[in-house]
Amino acid sequence: MDMKICVLMCGRPNPDMDPALPTYSELLTGMFHRADPEGRIRLIEMAVIDGAFPAKLNNFDGYLITGSPSSVYDPADWIYRLLNLVRDVYEVRLPLVGICFGHQAIAQALGGHVACSEKGWGVGIRRSFLLGTESWMDSDAKYCDLIYSHRDQVMSLPAGARLLMSDDFCPNAAFCMGERLFALQGHPEFTRAFALGLLEMRYNSIGREIVEPARKSLEGDHDGDRVGKWLVDFFLAGRLPMDPSGSRAKIFP
Repeated sequence: MDMKICVLMCGRPNPDMDPALPTYSELLTGMFHRADPEGRIRLIEMAVIDGAFPAKLNNFDGYLITGSPSSVYDPADWIYRLLNLVRDVYEVRLPLVGICFGHQAIAQALGGHVACSEKGWGVGIRRSFLLGTESWMDSDAKYCDLIYSHRDQVMSLPAGARLLMSDDFCPNAAFCMGERLFALQGHPEFTRAFALGLLEMRYNSIGREIVEPARKSLEGDHDGDRVGKWLVDFFLAGRLPMDPSGSRAKIFP
């Protein structure tokens, strides 16, 4: 039986992007397909940015929060609702993943702090060092190279969080809480072409002195597919057990 993972979409397709480039949805779908060719995980999208939220938590086996051009501290109703949803999902111990904005939303919702960093934009491929590994990660991993595109950062982690990845620019690059929550600032789903498209679109706002080194970094390899496999294994490890009737055992009302 496959796992139904609700992808909480926190952004819309940007009309200024090259229409030949994949959408966020296509990037995520592609990453999961490469990491899970057997199709054990089925992604079902829900546009929370447009006010669509799950009617019941147990309609899904887990949740993934995407990136967004918004900030988690923006005064938007959908963001308030999303932060409350994070708390509810964490409370009932369903598997929960956050990428970029999703990483920040999880931290903010559970007692951490997110702000616009004085370091400015973090773009291109950056290396973070692993401070520990979980059962669903490579046991011999020492570092992880991912594509980044962010200005906000998690300044402080929630109480009880375990820091997993860190670098000088983004000290809180990834964390987990318990066995069913994983959040990371980088974008494992991004391709070089998509990252270059974002740089072109934001060239004037980011500035040449940041864009040009980021372009150069994108000539190297990155670990997006490797981390995509981590995400698949994370969700499968958090699968709810079966009860005698053959249904998923419920750990909440």
